Amino acid sequence: MTAWNSPQERDAYFMRKALQEAVRGQGRTAPNPLVGCVLVKDDRIIGRGHHACAGTPHAEAHALANATERVQGAEVFVTLEPCAHHGRTPPCAQALRDHGVARVVAGMIDPDPRVQGRGMQILQDAGIETTVGVLEDACRQINEAFIIRMRHHRPHVTLKLAGSLDGRIATFTGDSQWLTCEASRRRVHQTRNRVDAILIGAGTAIADQPNLTTRLPDLQNTRSPHRYILDSTLRTPIEGPLFETALAHTTFVCTDAAPQERQSAFEGAGVEVLRLPQDPDAPHVPLRPLLKEMYARGHMELMVEGGAQIAGAFLDARLIDRLMLFVAPILLGGKDAYPLVAGQGVAMVADALRATDVRYEQIEKDLLIHAVFDDTFHA
Repeated sequence: MTAWNSPQERDAYFMRKALQEAVRGQGRTAPNPLVGCVLVKDDRIIGRGHHACAGTPHAEAHALANATERVQGAEVFVTLEPCAHHGRTPPCAQALRDHGVARVVAGMIDPDPRVQGRGMQILQDAGIETTVGVLEDACRQINEAFIIRMRHHRPHVTLKLAGSLDGRIATFTGDSQWLTCEASRRRVHQTRNRVDAILIGAGTAIADQPNLTTRLPDLQNTRSPHRYILDSTLRTPIEGPLFETALAHTTFVCTDAAPQERQSAFEGAGVEVLRLPQDPDAPHVPLRPLLKEMYARGHMELMVEGGAQIAGAFLDARLIDRLMLFVAPILLGGKDAYPLVAGQGVAMVADALRATDVRYEQIEKDLLIHAVFDDTFHA
């Protein structure tokens, strides 16, 4: 039996076990959050579970079902407040109450307006001891996409960029293969495996004819995200891997400027066309209505992999939650070389989108910069 220096240390120990359970569902739970749960009796874990995907039992239900002994009187450590509403599964707060647990420790309150404290209230009203906020920062971090989805009714946006030391993504001739090393490209595929949707612009689609699929033969249960191509007039040639939909769905997003006959031709080739009203003050596809549509479709995490124009459009709209910037140890030079980010930009440095957390990682000779942006800047 482990000896702890304080009750707080003990709670943190078991919450870390719940966090380990939660991340087992990473990339598979949308539009639901990542949740892990462990049941504890006499300092022993007697049950554990995680939410695997939407429509399946929640973490608490799995832990209850997997318990190796009677649950009555047990403590429950769960990364997110137990739900209090009827959805595709019954309320977990009621299930815990009915099993007679003695205490429930939640990492954080559920930001879903259908819950937001109601789950803990059900437990308290039943005389069950409750604690909230154990390892809260870690619990919030694994569910940053879910929090964004609940607050802003849009998916969490990760902008992925890869460039040279002098901030170029391609030479003046447009050549860009390959700036980064194979290990960095493998990391991109690992990220694709965790997100729901991926987005590029027509320029990238035409120039590179990318697959945008996850290619990780050594990873079990590999899946590819839904591919979105911003093409306001549907000028992309109807050919190439984006029109091969066996591994991933493809949606071309256009505006009212796109000819109807082009839309019919795209749909005839087996891809979806999403038409959005054009903003009279902007020639490109309106981003906020698109993200609202993605929210309605259940997408929780979007990775933007487009070129400088797409990156600039998301920056100008202040719709970037996280940046993954791969920097290769090369210099390209040239005033006409392609920059990392285009768009209008800000007039004053004081108006810049500022990262609230930055982390650096070495991948062979490349540098990967992770930057998180506070969502209060772009609500």
